Parts: sequence; structure tokens; C-alpha cells
Amino acid sequence: MSSLNLSSHTHQINLWIALSQFEPSFSKTLGELGYVCDVIEDQFFITDAEGSNIIHPDVVLTNVDAEHSLIVDCKSSKLESDQLMRYLTVYDHEEQLVTQDVIDTVSAGKLSTDITLSSFNDLSKQEVPEDIAIVHFDHNPHSGLAIWNPENHKFIDQATREGFPINVEPSEPLPTGYYPFDVYEADKEAMVSSILNSIISLAMKQGQYTFEEVLDQAHPFWDKIGSDKQDELLQRTETIHSELLEAGLDEHVEKIAGTNEQAWGQISATMQAIHDRTDYYIDRVMDRLPQSRLDSDAWKSSTDDSDNEGDTV
Repeated sequence: MSSLNLSSHTHQINLWIALSQFEPSFSKTLGELGYVCDVIEDQFFITDAEGSNIIHPDVVLTNVDAEHSLIVDCKSSKLESDQLMRYLTVYDHEEQLVTQDVIDTVSAGKLSTDITLSSFNDLSKQEVPEDIAIVHFDHNPHSGLAIWNPENHKFIDQATREGFPINVEPSEPLPTGYYPFDVYEADKEAMVSSILNSIISLAMKQGQYTFEEVLDQAHPFWDKIGSDKQDELLQRTETIHSELLEAGLDEHVEKIAGTNEQAWGQISATMQAIHDRTDYYIDRVMDRLPQSRLDSDAWKSSTDDSDNEGDTV
């Protein structure tokens, strides 16, 4: 569990994944039903008689035995009617998720879905078609976390519908380790901290590492993240890496490279120096990074090259 601030969007992705896991300190309702995380922040197309629609869910969870998927969009409080209409085109065209390899564990023609919106805010007062399920994450530090469906916006799948509401005790913190950061401004400190920790760990174990290895270690579900979002995270990781080295981390990385903790007596002073300067590294890098909402060009480092993501550093 992390004490760092995260965006509402990132918190919700963590909650959906956690519900499909078997974490001792959190509800495993969806995991017990058979759901697993298939996709995070990817996109696909649904083609019908009126044309092609791009669908960009935040999470896709699939119950292979039930041949059913939850197509989840994590919201704040703003809804766009045209986006909701695009989501509705998924119904009766679920086989296209299989033919596009979004879901590869269910046969085309057998897959059913629940289009689902989730939020920490109450979306039930807005104009949402009844065919779309709504999940409300109601978090209170004193009473815990309640996860429920408003009336008229319950799941189509009966077993899933019967699994809600879910109540989590207040002593159980919100899970944040499954999807530790995204590209949002609120996630920036978590991003820098996670990348710093990955660099130290990989440098010690391997000496050299790639940016993809850094993110693979930082993100437990890295292989589930869509390619466009992976590219965004890789670009930001390269920039953060460059800033960390410029802040003085490079000399410490050189001393611990490839030691694999075998020479702990020789590197303990270096590790202590890194620990003592962790807050400095994070604060300095955050001050020098562009706003997360800026486009990708603002995040390019002086050494940025789209072909060097697999090169060792």
C-alpha cells in the first residue's frame, strides 16, 4: 500500500484489479466469481451498419467460465453522451473484441458483456442508459468503502449482480500497488518514486537495464496495458530517468551496479546515501518535469529516441 496521492482515475483502476485478486486485506468478490484482468487502458473498434466507433475502456475484466466481460470506464463526474452511445454499440457486437484480440480466452460468438461506469461520485442523477451498469465507490475513512450499483443500473450478468454491494472495513486501506501510477498530474510523485525504486533495484541486480524493464518492475500488470499508454509511460520514464541521473543519482548507480547485494558491506554506505537523498531526488525531479497534461513533445528528454526503449542504460 502506498501513502502517495493518486488521481481518482488511478485509484479506480486499482480497485477493479484488486476485486479480481485474492488479497487478504481486500474484497475478492470478482476473483471468486472467476474474473481476471485482461486489459488496462487500451482501445478497440466496433463496426456496425452506421460505421466504426472507437472504444477506449480503462479496464476489461473477464470471467472465462461464464464467458462474460466487464468493460469498465472509470469516471470523475463528467459524462459525454456521445461516448455512452459508442459504448452501447458493443452490445450485439461482442465478437469483435475477440477478433481484435482484446479478449483471447473466450470464443467469438459466445462472449457477453456488461458496459460499466464507475466513479467516486454519484452518477445516477445523470442521463445514463439503463443498459449501462454504474458502480459507485463510496469511500469514507471512518465507515470504510462501500461498492454498490444504483437502482436501474445493475449488472446484466446475474452472478455479478448478486455479488454487489460490497463493503470493505475502514481499517483496510485502498489498494494502490496493482496500478501504481498513470500519466496524470496527481500521480506524478508516485511515478517518480516508483521509477527511482525500480532503477535502484535493477541496477543492483543487473547492472544494466532497459526502460521497459523499469516499468515492468514498477507496474505489476505492465503486460496488460495498451500499447499507446505504454508508449506514454515509456517516454515519461526516459525523461524521469534522465532527470534523476542529472540530480546526482548516476554516481550512486555506478557504485551499486551488478552487486546483487553480495557486497553489501561495500555498498551499504551508498544505499544509505541514496535513502538519505530520496526526498531530494523526488522533489528536484518533480520541479523540473513538465505538467502531466502537456502533450508528449513536452516530455521528450534530450536523448529521447523512439527506437531506444529496448536499449540498455
